[in-house]
Order: sequence, then C-alpha cells, then structure tokens
Amino acid sequence: MIYGVIYRIVNTINSKEYYGQSTQPLKRWSRHKANAKHNITGPLYSAIRMYGIDNFKFEIVCQCQTLQELNSKEEELIKLHNSCCPNGYNIMKGGDNREHSEETRDKIRKTLSGRKCGPPSLERKKNISASLIGHKVSDETKNKLRQASLNMSDETKDKMRQAKLGKKQSHEQIEKKRKKMLEIWALRKSEKKIDNKQE
Repeated sequence: MIYGVIYRIVNTINSKEYYGQSTQPLKRWSRHKANAKHNITGPLYSAIRMYGIDNFKFEIVCQCQTLQELNSKEEELIKLHNSCCPNGYNIMKGGDNREHSEETRDKIRKTLSGRKCGPPSLERKKNISASLIGHKVSDETKNKLRQASLNMSDETKDKMRQAKLGKKQSHEQIEKKRKKMLEIWALRKSEKKIDNKQE
C-alpha cells in the first residue's frame, strides 16, 4: 500500500529544484501555486512569481510505503541533488527532522538580531496604533466581542482588572470611556422600554 510520494518541482529555465513529500501530491502542487499567487514568502514562491508558473514542472519522483521511508527518501534526494538554498528552493534538509539549511538559519539570525524581547516599545505601539486607524469593525465582530465579554469568567475579569491597576489614563481616555458608558446606559434603557411595551 502506498503511504505517500516524493515530488519534484523544477525550474525549466535555471534547473533549480525543490523536493517535497505528500500524501496528496496534486493538492500540494495546487497549494504551492496558490501560495506563490498570494505573496507567501519562500525561495520557491519568489521564483514562481519571478519566472512565471509556466516555467515550472511538477512531477512524482517515487512512491513510498511508510512515513519513515518517505522522510528518509526526501532527505536523501534533497542531499543528493543539493536542492537547499541557494542551489535549489528547499529551505530545510527534509525528513522528519525539518532542519533548516545554513543559509536559512543565517537569514533567521539576521532577522532576529537587534529585536528585543519583552513588551513592545513606545515607537512600536505607535506604529501598531497608526496601522489600525480607519480600520472599521463590522457589527458582527462587535456582537461577537460583546458576547465574549458577557461570557467571561470572574477569574478572567479579575486578571484583566489587576493588569490595568496602576495604569494612568489621560483626560481624553477618561472622557471617551464616560461617553461610551452613557451610550451603553442609554441603549440598555431603550431596550428595557421596548421589552416593557412588548409585555
């Protein structure tokens, strides 16, 4: 019984290859194409966008009976054909260990260097805030958030309360909250009147 297959994607212009494993190869190929179309990052997807999908060939290399055989064969073929970046499009060495290639490790290292752990800086908070300006929340989302807060346990509410203790609020924030509470109070009052009329 066939467990899965090893497939190869080859760039017909520069002969660079990508080796992968799948139990549903045609679906996997469709996903690769969709990822490239939707600007997902990765050497293979960048190459598909650069050269065009018509310059890539997808083929089944071999069939495997077990997961162990599948992992072993994938790792073997990636090593044999030297298809890890920059020579090919694989970013990992294959198999179940999923170990990144040296170039990928360098890229991750460079991306993370200088990035600080812990709470976001004031500048980062401002950037996040700026990105949300003009972002409208649908009524459906508002209702979901409202329901989530109503179903919140006392323990969760207490944790949120404790987290906010000691945080100073600006006059603008206090005024905004006051207006919001007045709106909620007015809404509840009007709903109560409607309910009483229906009774």
